[in-house]
Amino acid sequence: MRLTGISVAAALLLLSASHSFALTQADLDEPLANFMIDPDGDFVAVCRALHTGCGIETLAGVEDRPAFNSPLPRAGRTAREILDEYVGANPHDEWALVDGVLNLRPSARPTPDLLSKKTGPMVFNKSDGYKASLEILRRTGAGIGINIYSHQTLSKPVDRTLKDMTVRQGLNAIAKDDGEFIWIVLHSKAARRLVFRVMSFRQRPARPLNEVPDAMKVGERAIR
Repeated sequence: MRLTGISVAAALLLLSASHSFALTQADLDEPLANFMIDPDGDFVAVCRALHTGCGIETLAGVEDRPAFNSPLPRAGRTAREILDEYVGANPHDEWALVDGVLNLRPSARPTPDLLSKKTGPMVFNKSDGYKASLEILRRTGAGIGINIYSHQTLSKPVDRTLKDMTVRQGLNAIAKDDGEFIWIVLHSKAARRLVFRVMSFRQRPARPLNEVPDAMKVGERAIR
């Protein structure tokens, strides 16, 4: 069967719409190409280089730490090497590949772990990624503080049904389907309170290392 230009375009659009950006352990062992520095540190920069969404959890009291950008050359290094160096410099963090999504999380799990709660059935039909994520997070029953700029985040429409998922799995599902979406949850010192933020690579241009001032390479605040 011969495809016309229009049908080829339609097929590509269908494939793009249904594509899920799930990482594998093997992906983390491939040398990264076109690694760009990111003001939020090397964890976010690795997600960008892998063309994947990701999730970040942090605890109150460590959110103001400087973002870690490795002083070592990045050319030819793998995501695993850079991520291991990142958590080596930040021992309160650990990274994990969860359901095909890179997660950065506290090495000492928060108590209670609100993101381990089940969402119950949820259906999203062309929903905004930020609003869908917030609705999932509300299933924790916690008080939620919201970053005022998150509602401006560009995301792909969410078309997904959640069944028997935890809140963390639901957030990762949106990040995986989108491919450029990052969810960030701060566990506050007050029990049962979370601070929520999202961002997207679509709105945050990266810069090659040779174009970045030395002052930026030191790092800015990881979660603002």
